[in-house]
Amino acid sequence: RAYTPKEYGAPEQNWAIEQDDRGVIYVGNNAGVLEYDGASWRRIELPNRATVRSLAQDSNGRIYAGGVSDFGYLEPEAKGAMRFVSLIDRVPAEARTFGDVWRTHALADGVYFQSEMALFRWSNGTIRVWKPAVRFNRAAAVNGKLYLTQPGVGLTELVGDTFRTLPGTEPLGTETFGVILPHDDRRILVGTRNNGLLLYDGAALTPFKTEVDQQIAAHDLYRGTELPDGTVALTTA
Repeated sequence: RAYTPKEYGAPEQNWAIEQDDRGVIYVGNNAGVLEYDGASWRRIELPNRATVRSLAQDSNGRIYAGGVSDFGYLEPEAKGAMRFVSLIDRVPAEARTFGDVWRTHALADGVYFQSEMALFRWSNGTIRVWKPAVRFNRAAAVNGKLYLTQPGVGLTELVGDTFRTLPGTEPLGTETFGVILPHDDRRILVGTRNNGLLLYDGAALTPFKTEVDQQIAAHDLYRGTELPDGTVALTTA
């Protein structure tokens, strides 16, 4: 079943999707968050009417959204309709301009909002801010840990409040759209545009050859996700 922009009442470009505990679908769209209950569509706009690039759901079922120099969560109004609650007023004044929030991840220690200019963690009513030396590339959550690549550094893992550089990963620093997924007890799977699929064991990267290597190289790997049956879905640009 395909839903056209005319049906859902918003632009054609959609960036993220989540489903809450009731089964309601939320879509990050160029016009805000789209809500679909199976019968009708509704638009939830951000205060600055920005594009919503990322969505995540925490362990309590709350939906979080990352926009453009804004992020927050959805909660019901008095009559039950969902509204967006911005957290921008909790961000230090000097850090409130940060561009697109490309990834939002809800982990055990808080909800992370990643832009190229900053990484934010919302936890226990406070915001923690990290700034990159150059930029933060797209963040990924694997087995409850947050990973992202940084130019000139490589793949980093957030341990507590500190980024730990993973040895042998410096070539990954140029991978803006690196795909990072679980693989087995010892290794993670890293998808790249420059070098295809790789396995990382904590010390070194090794090629992971597949039948789609040429397609990945020719069409720009963009996103990846683990499916319920343990297989992996990859998309290209």
